Amino acid sequence: MKNTSNKLSKLNHKDFEELIIYILKKELKYRNNINIEDNITFGIEIEYEGLLKKIINRKVRNNYPDWKVKDDESLIIGSEITSPIMTDEIKYWKQLKEICEILKKGHAIMDENAAGHIHVGAHIIGKDIEKWRKFIKTYTIYEDILFRFLYGNQINARKRILDYSRPISDLIINRLEKLNNMEDIKEIKKIMPPYSKKQAVNFMNINTLNINSMLEKNTIEFRSPNGSADEIVLQNNINALIKLIINSKEIDEEFLNYKLKDRASIEKIYTYNEVYLKKAIEFVDLIFEDDIDKIYFLKQYIKDFKESSNFPFEKQKKVKRWKTY
Repeated sequence: MKNTSNKLSKLNHKDFEELIIYILKKELKYRNNINIEDNITFGIEIEYEGLLKKIINRKVRNNYPDWKVKDDESLIIGSEITSPIMTDEIKYWKQLKEICEILKKGHAIMDENAAGHIHVGAHIIGKDIEKWRKFIKTYTIYEDILFRFLYGNQINARKRILDYSRPISDLIINRLEKLNNMEDIKEIKKIMPPYSKKQAVNFMNINTLNINSMLEKNTIEFRSPNGSADEIVLQNNINALIKLIINSKEIDEEFLNYKLKDRASIEKIYTYNEVYLKKAIEFVDLIFEDDIDKIYFLKQYIKDFKESSNFPFEKQKKVKRWKTY
């Protein structure tokens, strides 16, 4: 269902309450596609613990030769499964689901060490400095919302998230002048410090000399997602991050500058209340065109939202397993 004029943030109080109740009861479905252009490329790294590499490697190598199983120094007894360069085709979503089934059947553990990094082809922004600036500013403003969303179907971040995926909002706010004065794509890496490999968003893989390349080594890497073997969560993460990149260019930069001035430092990414929920709704109105995308994002964001004054939120001790089709 296409959202043409209705904004969730404009709902009256009664309709807003009904929206939350609807979201809490909604069962998410695994989709055949996420409605993005054919030239948009992405990939995923799925880390896990509790299974020996040779066990998973054999199953993946025999059935999915384009997927790789690699060692990772942050893992104790586990490894990392890396996808090929993917596009929004049924075959890739089918492969992702089947990889998740292998992990689930093997009782893989997604613990404090496991992450789920996502790469998106940087060529979809290209050399357009204005698009880069709007994307970075939008991410900065809503990083707290994205962090909670990217916890997936877990309530909290993995324990070591700040060791390998540091939030960048404070850093960008302190370097806004550099960002605003950026004239060439080569300058984008100067905005980030040398250790940016361990930031929540990593620009080190961007090929500034050939920014329009669709090669593997020309990506924006998002490092904050928790590890997950839930294909719906992984698809939801990919969808949100891609549409953040491609649709942030439509946001009025004056609005973004206003939001940045209104925010002196990074929000507490673990805090959650109705104020943050309204900020999440503001985000989905800005980023998503389809109502279904908005609902899927908010469902994953809300998780176990507890009752609080003025809002009929349901108490949930555990996040319900989402239905897969």
